[in-house]
Amino acid sequence: MSNFSVNALAFTWFIDGVAETDLTTPVFTFSDVGTYAIELVSSNQYGCVSSASAEFNVYPLPVASMAAAPLNGCVDLTVNFNNQSEGAQAFLWNFGDGSTAQGSNPVHVYESPGIFDVTLIAVTDMGCSDTLVMQDYVEAYNLPIADFVFTPQVTNIYQPVITFNDDSFDASAWYWSFGDGSDATLPNVQHTYAGPGNWPVHLTVWNEHGCADDAADMLVINDVFDVFVPNAFTPDGDDINEYFKPEMSGTAFIERYRFMIFDRWGTVIFETEDPSEAWTGDVRDGEYFARDGVYNWQVKVQLKAYDEERLFQGHVVLIR
Repeated sequence: MSNFSVNALAFTWFIDGVAETDLTTPVFTFSDVGTYAIELVSSNQYGCVSSASAEFNVYPLPVASMAAAPLNGCVDLTVNFNNQSEGAQAFLWNFGDGSTAQGSNPVHVYESPGIFDVTLIAVTDMGCSDTLVMQDYVEAYNLPIADFVFTPQVTNIYQPVITFNDDSFDASAWYWSFGDGSDATLPNVQHTYAGPGNWPVHLTVWNEHGCADDAADMLVINDVFDVFVPNAFTPDGDDINEYFKPEMSGTAFIERYRFMIFDRWGTVIFETEDPSEAWTGDVRDGEYFARDGVYNWQVKVQLKAYDEERLFQGHVVLIR
């Protein structure tokens, strides 16, 4: 207590009418909430006495308390904090990662991995406070990093076996999706594709905490065979555009070949199994020549070591 008495030599302090001490500036500790009447009686060497009094209020302390969920998980980890404090109207939070907040029930996102202390300060309307520190309260786990490579990088339907190697960081479980409906769960796998195409390959990995990451790449399996067919020819004897024949890439892979020309009624007027033979506009091995008009064509190809027959078809205009 502060004593501002003047010309006084002796002092007596009273609390609620009871003499407590004769110290000049005593310190009083109040353990109970309430209103206390404190009186100071001072006197000088002549026996003269003076007094002063005042009332002091002792307010209750709040009790800081909290709960949170979830207390661990993968970054970015969203934690819902539930304030369970008693007797407080204001709340200050420190989440341990450099972030703070005010309010009763904040939501915080931990964007970096680590173990974090969480502090809650509960404050009453009279300014009384209680501080609660929850040590090692929240743990945010790191994510794995998914990555993979495959060989060969460039391939075709005659080299359809692809080796996939995991190149991930901190992975303990794997899931491969090869884009053709097939999958696998080993870190390093081989997969055989049934045909050409652009196959989207996805790898999902998990670490020991169940945190996941994904990686994707496009695998291209080239077709060794393709057909390029003109849409008109002029077999008129000028040595320009005299014949009609499919131009093909990958003829070395052909097992069986059949090229047919049909008239408007669907009758076969030309047929060959020789990829080098062209139609010159004749009918029935040259007995007569076809008239000007539109004719349908069809190419059937069976590639070596492939069960599926390929069919190409369209129409061509004959102009003499």
